[in-house]
Amino acid sequence: MIEFTCPHCGNVMRVEDHYAGRSGKCQQCGSSVSVPMGHSMNDSAFGSPPVGPYAHPQSMPRSGSNKPVLCLVFSILGLTCCFPFSIVAVILGHGAMRETMKGESDYTMALIGTIIGYVSIGIIVLGFVVWAFMILLSFALTAV
Repeated sequence: MIEFTCPHCGNVMRVEDHYAGRSGKCQQCGSSVSVPMGHSMNDSAFGSPPVGPYAHPQSMPRSGSNKPVLCLVFSILGLTCCFPFSIVAVILGHGAMRETMKGESDYTMALIGTIIGYVSIGIIVLGFVVWAFMILLSFALTAV
């Protein structure tokens, strides 16, 4: 765990190690704060993070999940060819957004995939409504 204070209000926060170098909002004042590249409470002197140009958080590999990517892929598949993929995309998107922090590229990817999934579901529902209306209209016209 990394423990640090908000520079705006002094609130002491504790976050897990995988949030090191990322940005988020303070739970108390809502200001944007950056999580320092701190050491875990279990780190020894030999386990310190690398120093130099390769220590920048964006250049370090992330330990995130593949849910945002899968959400985007499934939403596009659901929009283009197979409707059930849209439902899977929406479910994966909500799970991915819950796991990531706002402002990260993974969150944005999950949000876009979720929106495309909802749009696809809306198009399919609208298509079924139009189809049902056409069937009812054809019955009404043949009865006359």
